[in-house]
Amino acid sequence: MEEKLTSGVSQLDNMLEGGLYRGSNILVRGGPGAGKTTFGLQYLIAGCREGEKTLYLTFEESKEQILRYGSRFFPDIRQFAKDQRMIMLDFSPHSRTRSNTRLIEGEKVEIPDPQVVDSIAYIEDKILDIRGQSIQRVVIDGLQTFATTFYDISEKKDMDELRRTVSKIMVLLKDSNATTYILSEESENDCNKYDFVNYVVDGVVSLKSNPSLDVRTLKIEKMRGVKHTLKPITMELKEGSGISIAASNKGI
Repeated sequence: MEEKLTSGVSQLDNMLEGGLYRGSNILVRGGPGAGKTTFGLQYLIAGCREGEKTLYLTFEESKEQILRYGSRFFPDIRQFAKDQRMIMLDFSPHSRTRSNTRLIEGEKVEIPDPQVVDSIAYIEDKILDIRGQSIQRVVIDGLQTFATTFYDISEKKDMDELRRTVSKIMVLLKDSNATTYILSEESENDCNKYDFVNYVVDGVVSLKSNPSLDVRTLKIEKMRGVKHTLKPITMELKEGSGISIAASNKGI
């Protein structure tokens, strides 16, 4: 029987017949303020609390921004980062220096000359070096910025190259038995451009927010091997505890 692990949201685990299949890749998409970062952090925090080693790759907000924001919902996040139970790699624009280096975990990392870099090999060497580290949960925060970053490095600016790169990353993570969330900004301009990701992941979760009604919803659009509802589910976001499914949905 395939192993399952908690998503960090107990009610969602029930909806997924016990949680997420270990080794699966899940696309989490939504607009600004929908709760993607909290959703991803809650998933990693759940693993940290069970003694698992986790990895957060941020391509948009800086590590300190993520920690500051996350502390509002998960008081133990800074301790997990300090103990290296949650390894955070900062590839955001905030981490880049003026020279040909980036600051990763406070250390300067040289970026190879774009003319000689193979972007897939670079990703394998610098980002996907999780084999042998016992990392069980991964969050890649910022699909669009991730794509732009490696376009800048490779200078190929080729959508087919991006498809091959993302597909290879998914395979490598799955082969490492890591369970991965890919957080993606939902945009009308990008819906077709990044649509291929839907076909290389095992699950798709869509988060939406309605500021005028002060309502956030979660919808499981796809989850291989699981019988699930397709209805949008109202969720709540509370400081100190994170995301939970609203009581009105518990019968679903």
